[in-house]
Amino acid sequence: MADLSVNFMHPQDGKVISVTVDNTMTAQEAIAELIANNFMSANPDGYNLAIKGGAQLNNNKTLAEGGVKDNDTLRVLPATDAGSNLTPQENRNVRLSNDYKEMVNIRGTIIQWQAIKGTEPYVEEYEVTINIRSVISETPSYSDKHVVRVSLPANYPIVPPDIVMISSPLVFHPNWYRNGKWCYGSWSMSEMLGHHVIRMIKTLQYDPDITNEHSPANVEAKDWYVSNRRKGIFPCDKQVLPDPTKKRMTFNVQPKKKFEIK
Repeated sequence: MADLSVNFMHPQDGKVISVTVDNTMTAQEAIAELIANNFMSANPDGYNLAIKGGAQLNNNKTLAEGGVKDNDTLRVLPATDAGSNLTPQENRNVRLSNDYKEMVNIRGTIIQWQAIKGTEPYVEEYEVTINIRSVISETPSYSDKHVVRVSLPANYPIVPPDIVMISSPLVFHPNWYRNGKWCYGSWSMSEMLGHHVIRMIKTLQYDPDITNEHSPANVEAKDWYVSNRRKGIFPCDKQVLPDPTKKRMTFNVQPKKKFEIK
């Protein structure tokens, strides 16, 4: 593992950003980080990377394997423009594989999971056990363990994962339906699965920054939350959740180059 200082060139306007990146990241992981940091918008057809003046990288291979060196400039190319030779299933496998890496990163004492559909790393359904204290009734009463099924539909990531609680009792929360389905709010293709699952777990903690009282899936739970949120019972669990990416990519601030995303 080694850190590289490289430049990424925007796919439309040619804007360049300087980045320090772990060379064990795949090209697809780097693309996901650039989208997550708002360098460019998500593209339904995906992106590819190419070394300026050199070859296009394989999205499945690491930057090191692609021959990326210090101070290289990597062009970000829309997949349609780059003439991607990946089939739809291969593109899906790239996403599933990168999602799997995030899921591995969040596995630990708080979160355990098993693959129940697909072959690792191309997992299409997970059963996730979450050791988080969450509210199960307005008493309030609590449960310290919850099991959810995370399913990735055939047209994922165009559509979001489907997350349903399969353990009992169900969580009592404004953003969880009474049938156990999680109301995810808004969906962005750039949100990788590990981040999506962590966002879901924050609702189990009754994290005030995540709990959305304005679009309740459970109106009774919303009313209870609103009437009790100033009583010091939220969040109901304060465990620090794991980082799905372990901060493998950091953006530099260059003293002579102003970096600004508009």
